Amino acid sequence: ATLWMQNVSIYQLKQRPFMASLKTLQESPLKISSYRSNRIVGTVNLQRNQRVLMTTIPAVKGWHVKVDGKSTTPQTVLNTFMAIPMSPGKHRVEFYYRPPFLILGLIITVISLGLTGWWVKKEHQTRTMFD
Repeated sequence: ATLWMQNVSIYQLKQRPFMASLKTLQESPLKISSYRSNRIVGTVNLQRNQRVLMTTIPAVKGWHVKVDGKSTTPQTVLNTFMAIPMSPGKHRVEFYYRPPFLILGLIITVISLGLTGWWVKKEHQTRTMFD
């Protein structure tokens, strides 16, 4: 049997500080009010000593975050997950996924369709003039 391992990362964490951080993070979970495959909305109440909302959402291009209606840039933790910086207190958080280059692709498609329609119309008019 052959084992193929690619892009494997190993992390070492100090147990005591990690468990203390985990306990702090568990005190302020995200309460989800709406969930779809490309959108998650919820509220969180961060404690005084917290400045970040940790997630297990993969940090990939396309995910966008709004905190209290304002766009926020997520950070990447452990080269894998998204973490959202915010101040202590109650916040409404919205995660939504939009594929990278979706808007650019739509613009190019609309322009291409417009040019194709114009060309077809021009060719039709040219043919009717000579027939």
